[in-house]
Amino acid sequence: MSIQIVTNHAAHAQISELDRGFQYGDGLFETIAVFNGKACQLDLHINRLQRGLERLHFNNPDLQTIVKHLHEQAGVIQNGVLKLVISRGNSASGYAFDDQIIPNIVITSRAMQLDKHLNLTEGLNLCFCETPVSINRYTAGLKHLNRLDQVLAKAEVDKNVFDDGLMINEMDHVIEATSANLFLLKNQQLITPDLSLGGIAGIAREIVLLTAEELGIPYEIKPVSKQDCLTADGLMLCNSLKPVRLVSQLQETSYELKNWPENLIQLIIKNVFSA
Repeated sequence: MSIQIVTNHAAHAQISELDRGFQYGDGLFETIAVFNGKACQLDLHINRLQRGLERLHFNNPDLQTIVKHLHEQAGVIQNGVLKLVISRGNSASGYAFDDQIIPNIVITSRAMQLDKHLNLTEGLNLCFCETPVSINRYTAGLKHLNRLDQVLAKAEVDKNVFDDGLMINEMDHVIEATSANLFLLKNQQLITPDLSLGGIAGIAREIVLLTAEELGIPYEIKPVSKQDCLTADGLMLCNSLKPVRLVSQLQETSYELKNWPENLIQLIIKNVFSA
C-alpha cells in the first residue's frame, strides 16, 4: 500500500501514468470536514469507503493506518477539509488487473474555515440540469472517481449562472444536486430521493435521516419527480462541508425558507460537524 500525504498544497502527489484511477477512474474518494482538530463523522466515512472497496473488489488497504494519518492531518490543519483518494493501483494498459494489485492512496488536507452558522435570509437559486445522472445499480451510492456526469452538470450550472442544479436520470427521477444530496419538505415530512439506480449516498444525507429520527420527524426515501420538487414546501441541499443549504428558487418556483423547522436545521449542522 502506497500512501502520499499533501498538506495545504505544499507539495504535489506523484501519480504514475499506470495508475488505474488516473486511467479509468477506478477508485473511490471521501471528502471529510475537519473542525477543531477533529475529523468529522470519520467512522461513517470509513464505513462507506469499506462498502465501496468490497463492492469494487479492491485488495483492502490497511484502513487502520489510513485512519491514523487522517487523524494526524486533522490535527495539523485544525479546521478545513481532508480528501482521501484510493485507486486500485498501477497496471498495464487494458481493463484487466492482477489479483495482487496494490492500492495507491493520496491524502490531501487544506485549512479553511467551515461555516456552522446558517443564513436563513438568503437561499439558493437552482435549475434542473440537462445533463443526466447515469443509471448503474452496481455502483449506485458509491463515491467513486467516475464523476463526468457531475463535471458536465456543474459546467452547465455555471454557464447559466445558477447556484446549483438538480440532476435527473433517464427515468425522469430527480436524484441529487451536482455535489450534494437533496431533501424535500412536504407537510412537515422529509423526502429524499431513492438512490438505488445512481447518485452518491452522502454522509450528510445519512446524518439528516438520523437527526430526523432523533427529533421524531417522519421521512420517506422514494423516487422523486420534478413535480414533487416544484410542489414541495421547501428544498434543502446537504453535504459534509455544507450540511444545510436551503433553496429559495427552483426555475420559476419560490420557497419560504422559514418553512424549515429551525431545531432540525441547527441539529443537522451540529451532528454533521461532530467527531
